Amino acid sequence: ALVAAGDKGSQVPVMFAQPWPEKMPQSDAERAALIEELKSLAAKHWQTDGIEHFAIEERLPVDIRHNSKIFRERMRPMANRIVASV
Repeated sequence: ALVAAGDKGSQVPVMFAQPWPEKMPQSDAERAALIEELKSLAAKHWQTDGIEHFAIEERLPVDIRHNSKIFRERMRPMANRIVASV
């Protein structure tokens, strides 16, 4: 899920990934390695090469009416925390 963090006019993108349960990182080192892999993949494409903030989540919030529709409004506070922690 791609979510904007920050105030309008100065927003930055945050990319969230939800691995399959069996692929979920089990340590901080595994989490960091997966994030580095995601950054490397993003850097190869002009559409995503400017994204600097990535996060791994066990479960992304979805709209209860459309199970596949990411509920980005609920993710904005998460994105803001990620950007603020850097």
